[in-house]
Amino acid sequence: MQDYFLPDGYVSNTSPDPHMDWEVQDGLTWQPDIYIQAAWTAARTGGHVVDLGCGTGRKLANMGALRTIGFDVPETIQSNRERLPDREWREIDLEAKRPAPNFLATVRGSIVVCSDVIEHMIRPERLLSLLRLTRHEWRYAFMSTPDRALVREPGSLGPPANPAHVREWTSAEFTKLLNSFGLAPEAVTLGRDNTRDGIESSITVLLKGT
Repeated sequence: MQDYFLPDGYVSNTSPDPHMDWEVQDGLTWQPDIYIQAAWTAARTGGHVVDLGCGTGRKLANMGALRTIGFDVPETIQSNRERLPDREWREIDLEAKRPAPNFLATVRGSIVVCSDVIEHMIRPERLLSLLRLTRHEWRYAFMSTPDRALVREPGSLGPPANPAHVREWTSAEFTKLLNSFGLAPEAVTLGRDNTRDGIESSITVLLKGT
């Protein structure tokens, strides 16, 4: 598992910059499609949206009357509570070995979003283990991460150009990683990286609960 299905010779960024924030830049919305899909699915199924690694929470704030719960590190959640007090915010350490207290109840019947989070993680297996552990509780989960084959030069072996990223996968590699955790995708597509460029370079995965 140490290679995370990455090619031989791949170099990870072992010291990612936790303060890099690409979410707020020139008024752009990053990874817009995955949130559109999650909101539509939640409205159709009557579920709520749980965002793991929600960042500033701006995209949750745009979901209207849908119930949303954003999870992130304490300092981010504190900021979100001050700026968006009408939404629900919870603290979580996605690198932890065990889920946060009451996490199972929180995701029950939900549509989970995990948008461009896994590439920031030193131990991505802990996030995937959390999704596998709670798969009987959530209805659907949407994940996204940059496709290395589309955002880097051909044959790139890292480290990622974005200093906040630890590692990046191709669609085939990421699918193998998910399969190894019993999280076989229902669909693997490409989504827009942001609302300005319109370039579809984000691996977008749909998982179905059990």
